Amino acid sequence: FSHNTMAERSASRRQARSATSSGTDLVGVSQETLQEFQGAFMYYCHPDGNAGDDINQERLNEAGLDKLIRGLGWSGALKAKDMLRETGKNELDFIGFRDMMIARMKASETEEAIRAQFEKFDPRQTRKIPKAEMLTALRKLGRRPLTEAQIEELLYIPGIHDDEYFYYEKFLESFFGQKGKATTE
Repeated sequence: FSHNTMAERSASRRQARSATSSGTDLVGVSQETLQEFQGAFMYYCHPDGNAGDDINQERLNEAGLDKLIRGLGWSGALKAKDMLRETGKNELDFIGFRDMMIARMKASETEEAIRAQFEKFDPRQTRKIPKAEMLTALRKLGRRPLTEAQIEELLYIPGIHDDEYFYYEKFLESFFGQKGKATTE
């Protein structure tokens, strides 16, 4: 139990705000989202409510990070051990956590944009597109149509096509990872 002076508490609030807002200009994510990340991070650092004064000094280990990911509803393809492996450390600070979560949010937005493009070719929402139609579109549409070598590389991905159809959901799973499949490890 420590007795902080008013100046110390004010300084720690400024540090916490700067840890949250410094990312706003940098990454274009809403202040509300950053504050949600900050609040969740601090909660899982100190679930007993005895949070420190400076979020920049806080760290989460694999178990805490795993609980945080599940608490934010991001379980599935996102694993704490993978996040830590990316950093090369056994703990993650708030800035590292924030930046990784933002990158994953942006990847998710990209996945939805790509899915929306595929769905234009699939008005009945069958999650498959006639292969000949798909190949024609890949060769002729877009700002930079795919080359034959790029198309061959795409078709090399196992399970995304057969003789008749291109299965775009399987392509998205192979490219972005399986989505929304919670694990019970």
